[in-house]
Amino acid sequence: MKRLDASYYNKDYFRPGPKSDYMLPVTWEVEEDGCTKAALSIRDIFHPTNVLDVGCAKGFMCKAFLQLGIDACGCDISEFAVGNCEPEVKGRLKVADIRDGLPYPPNSFDLVLAAHTLEHIEMEFLPNVAAEIARVSRRWILISVPLGRNNENISGGDPSHRTLMPASYWILLFYEQGLVWDLDFSQINIDLPFPGATLAFFKDERKDLKEETVENYILPFKPTDSVLEVGGGDKPYFRPNLDCRQLPTVDIVADLNQDWSVESESYEGVFGNFILEHISWRNVRSFISETHRVLRPSGIAVIITSNLLEQAKLLVDTPEWDDQLVCMIFGGNDYPENTHRCGLSPQYAIKLFTEAGFSSITIYEHPVAKAITGRSTDMIIEARKSAARIMRSL
Repeated sequence: MKRLDASYYNKDYFRPGPKSDYMLPVTWEVEEDGCTKAALSIRDIFHPTNVLDVGCAKGFMCKAFLQLGIDACGCDISEFAVGNCEPEVKGRLKVADIRDGLPYPPNSFDLVLAAHTLEHIEMEFLPNVAAEIARVSRRWILISVPLGRNNENISGGDPSHRTLMPASYWILLFYEQGLVWDLDFSQINIDLPFPGATLAFFKDERKDLKEETVENYILPFKPTDSVLEVGGGDKPYFRPNLDCRQLPTVDIVADLNQDWSVESESYEGVFGNFILEHISWRNVRSFISETHRVLRPSGIAVIITSNLLEQAKLLVDTPEWDDQLVCMIFGGNDYPENTHRCGLSPQYAIKLFTEAGFSSITIYEHPVAKAITGRSTDMIIEARKSAARIMRSL
């Protein structure tokens, strides 16, 4: 789709007419109530000391933040909008085309807001835009976008819209920048005629853990947490241990491909160490749903499993295979259950755990595997079950 020139966003764009989907003049009097409520919600949830509004137009959100005592600035592609901004924000706004980058140093803002902005960016530029937003944020990113299906009916709304995609597209876009989607502070509305999403992301302060050995990996469980281990076999890390085999170390005997016969919301944590790949691919969704079901609100699942995408790359790049390589794909096969029946990529894992209702999903490289094979052939999935869900929209 043709790249829109900055001149498109002139005086005519910011008033009712064929150039935009504005129904009323773009004035503070019209926008004050909505902007003030949104700024209050952001203040009460995220507690930022400073905010960048990407696609700020005339600076209404910046003005609302300033009225609450929050330092705020903004940028917009429109010279007209910045030149006709609210008096309170003069000198705080910059003219910038975010397709070419953001004119701010790294880690400059507690929260970066992009409300009804990213849908105006052509899809080929969005990875760079997401990377720039992540670069200048210290902690939080909050976006609000209309939703669509692979750019279908893109011409039915604002003519300047360039990308209308489902929520999963936006979640994965920012996940690829190392950000974590926070379901608790997000809202997805798929109801017609105006489907849309407000999605919150945060930078994961524990990303440096992927450089450590798995023995030094800091599990998120507290000493007082009740943790259910699944598939722990004869060497569980936690008790109780749920496994399909009747062993002295197994407390609950159950087929992990089926319902676990464990009470709902009964554990603060679920831990699985190389068990997911032994579940039939037909039952993986059920396994993840059972994990979610037995967790209490805000509980955390830690699932260590193979990264089939990286394993496949390793196979393709290895001209001569050996038993170790074959075992990596198919499992040990030394007893009936020790057979690999499925495999996930990081992106597919995010999709499945999101579908099950998890939030704050983070994928870590398994550093021991990387040290042995030179690739991240295994991964650690950390997924939090949301607490009582807090819904806010801009």
